[in-house]
Amino acid sequence: MTSVTITLPYPPKVLHPNGRTKRPKYRRAAKRKWQSDCMAVAFAAGLPRMEACRLDARWFHPQRRFSPMDDDNLTAWLKYGRDAIAEVMRMNDKAMTMGGHGQDKDLANPRVELTITERTDDE
Repeated sequence: MTSVTITLPYPPKVLHPNGRTKRPKYRRAAKRKWQSDCMAVAFAAGLPRMEACRLDARWFHPQRRFSPMDDDNLTAWLKYGRDAIAEVMRMNDKAMTMGGHGQDKDLANPRVELTITERTDDE
């Protein structure tokens, strides 16, 4: 079973599912930028092709007063990065399942550490 850990940049605030923006063009631009950043990280890591995989995320939030976020919002916030990784791995993102979300704070280096683990048919 193959397992790879990559470090993604922290997603822009305008992509948060509960975020509000008055100008959709900012959201579209942020989405494209974050997707291209995630693709660059995935290409550099040389991710292997997998038939199916599980993603476990460890979030390092840039908050002074840390309060954990809902995991369903974190999954939605990761959507565009997940699509970019699936494209690099040349797989359908339907074959990716979300595992757990760990959360911490790191003001100096906010990021998302994503562990990609290959799934077998019996899982």
